Amino acid sequence: MANVKIVESKLDIFHAPQTHSLAHAVESSFTAERGTLAWQFALIYGDVDELRQRRVSRGNCAVLEHNARFIYYLVTKSSLYDACTYDDVQAALICMREHMREHGVTKLAIPRLGCGIDRLDWLRVRSLLDLVFAEDSVDIIAFFYTPPQMVKDTLNVVCPTCRHMKTIQLPSRSVSGSRNSLHREKTPF
Repeated sequence: MANVKIVESKLDIFHAPQTHSLAHAVESSFTAERGTLAWQFALIYGDVDELRQRRVSRGNCAVLEHNARFIYYLVTKSSLYDACTYDDVQAALICMREHMREHGVTKLAIPRLGCGIDRLDWLRVRSLLDLVFAEDSVDIIAFFYTPPQMVKDTLNVVCPTCRHMKTIQLPSRSVSGSRNSLHREKTPF
């Protein structure tokens, strides 16, 4: 009987074992804001121009092979400023699953897809993973790394108008309860 096994990790996705293929959500032109996970993937794995030439539409995925493992780019929105939906995530997951079946991929590392900037609920996304991979024996590690700047009392952000990095002082614990509660307000995990 096939089953999907999902394990959660608080490490950075780039600490995933080399035996695991990687996947993350992107927008269709593969543009990424500096400092985002998509930007980090572009720096590490490159080939962004090749991905753009493929003109992958929303709800599909693009795949690169890097050092004997696959890197899946799940296209969950049309532009950087769109929000992805659960339907987009599910369609992209199905596209990835088909490629995984064709190539015998049984180990996957993902971030909490759509749960950062797009504010999807992780439990619903996790349910989609269970649904999409219900007939497959797949081991998935779901990473939800908290960047170091969220652990401190300050947060580094890029100003949308001037594009300079600015440091913002987080509210004191007496106002927000704790730094962790402030983090949960900004992201649904």
